[in-house]
Amino acid sequence: MPTLSQRAEDIPVLANHFLELYCRDNGTTGKTFSKNALSALMGQPYRGNIRELKNMVERLAIMSPGNEIRRQTSGALAEIKDDPAAGIFARPMPLSQAQDELERLYVKTQLELNGWDIPRTAAVLGIQRTNLHRKIRQLGIEKR
Repeated sequence: MPTLSQRAEDIPVLANHFLELYCRDNGTTGKTFSKNALSALMGQPYRGNIRELKNMVERLAIMSPGNEIRRQTSGALAEIKDDPAAGIFARPMPLSQAQDELERLYVKTQLELNGWDIPRTAAVLGIQRTNLHRKIRQLGIEKR
């Protein structure tokens, strides 16, 4: 059987299906993919095949603030190729540690998406600039 990457034309149908399931299971409605986000999904390697696509769709649904999952607001789909969150989900750890790691990943991703513009990133996160500065220190986030 060909890999999901070899059947790229199936990815939009599957991604929309997984998004619909996620929304139904979590009581959210109206989330959709932009054309650019679907194109980016089609370009991923999917070493984990269909399960990896499903997990990615769920993460994008969680990380996207609005109803439309767009390439630029989705946690940078190109960066998801490396799947930095996979390690969090793949190894057992206390819930508090997993929450800290996910928060660190999310805050760092938002900082990078906003070009490390603190006021803009704080607005996106819905927190004060001073709180964002404190979070950056607490979470040990460094600009590369």
